[in-house]
Amino acid sequence: MGKWMPETWRLFSAAYGTRAGDASWNPACDLATPANGVIDRDDLAVLVGDWSQSRPNITVRRVEAQIELSWPFGILDEASDVTGPWTPVTGAAAPSQRITPSERCKFYRIR
Repeated sequence: MGKWMPETWRLFSAAYGTRAGDASWNPACDLATPANGVIDRDDLAVLVGDWSQSRPNITVRRVEAQIELSWPFGILDEASDVTGPWTPVTGAAAPSQRITPSERCKFYRIR
């Protein structure tokens, strides 16, 4: 949707609470990853760059030689150091992603 501008807010507020197929539906406002066909507070959190709800937890479990990370919404980032730099995990999408450990230590976060 671009920069935070009055027109952006007007478009988003007109679409808030709509679903795909509704008269006020605007697919450009379906900002959460993955897009789910509903303009809701997850999309608002992405738009304003601040969580309008508590940050989601990441659940971690071992699945044979892999690690499975699960989270309800948002973008999964990874870093080799807790201070970053952080980069999106390629191909990762909520609700889960399996990772084959390749480093001694890796950090993950949701944004």
